[in-house]
Amino acid sequence: MNSNGRLYDYFWIFLDDIIGKQIWTKAEWENYYEPLFKQLPMLSPYFKNTGLRVLAYEPSLKKENAFSDIKYGQLNWDEKSHRKWTISNNDIVLFTRFESWTPKWTICEKIESSPDVFLSISNERNCYSQKLVNMPFEFDTFITVAIAQEIVENCVDQVIDISKNIKANKTLYLERTWSKGPPDPNKIWSLKNSIQDVNTYGVYTKENIRRLHDCKLSEIEFEPYWKVIYVKKMA
Repeated sequence: MNSNGRLYDYFWIFLDDIIGKQIWTKAEWENYYEPLFKQLPMLSPYFKNTGLRVLAYEPSLKKENAFSDIKYGQLNWDEKSHRKWTISNNDIVLFTRFESWTPKWTICEKIESSPDVFLSISNERNCYSQKLVNMPFEFDTFITVAIAQEIVENCVDQVIDISKNIKANKTLYLERTWSKGPPDPNKIWSLKNSIQDVNTYGVYTKENIRRLHDCKLSEIEFEPYWKVIYVKKMA
């Protein structure tokens, strides 16, 4: 995909879950999170062409103690699609990742451009292999936001406001292109993947750390590479 050298305001948001009230549960998404996050794709004139990708698993009907990925079909940013991919508290579904593309990836390919707005929400406990899932987790949910700079003059305050409303632990800011992040002079951070492929494995390379969860969130050296724009106040 040709990113045309577009610059993005790029954000990472770290969040701890309350069991039964995660972002991807039906009631929480409908009544609280969806109106907040909807502000982001609506920054683009392509909002009505927003497409969603959701990765989740359900118990396999063919093999005991196994799961198969759920085929949702086409998903848009609308009530019908949200009802389809969100999860009831009694569902035996392993939610893993949500992506929102504005415009959707098929349009991006057609116009040969990266999206105006990209949003991802990852359930960290379902994103790692079984070998790593039993290790400690510093945060439950990892959210990334990318907004092309030419479509809005300043979106930082808006993302800070969302961070406050969802009671995020910490929110970071960085300017980057779609294909990769800027080089780190201190060689601690390595954002070599495109925005859609970024996860919490292999991006922080200090002392051979594999996952961001392998050290305390408060001890990770985000600055000066990142700008920390929000930190939750401790009670």
